[in-house]
Amino acid sequence: MAGVASGGVTDFLFHEYNALLCKADDVNAFTDNLISLLVHNDLRKQLSDNAKKTALSMNWNHIFDDLVNVYNSVINEKLQNTFKQTA
Repeated sequence: MAGVASGGVTDFLFHEYNALLCKADDVNAFTDNLISLLVHNDLRKQLSDNAKKTALSMNWNHIFDDLVNVYNSVINEKLQNTFKQTA
């Protein structure tokens, strides 16, 4: 897994444990990470094994419940702002 060390992924992706991460604006580092994954079979296998362990350790019902709650709060805020504007 190659990703950007920003946002929600940092809750469960850890550089050189289950992913190769870089800064959001570092295209060269991201490209280097992709190349590393293509070239280094042992690294890819290690990251994959650790990613599987991480995924299996997660309580996905809790994670998705939290996500739905965030979506609901954004929707409710938008609705409240819309009603304020029309009142």
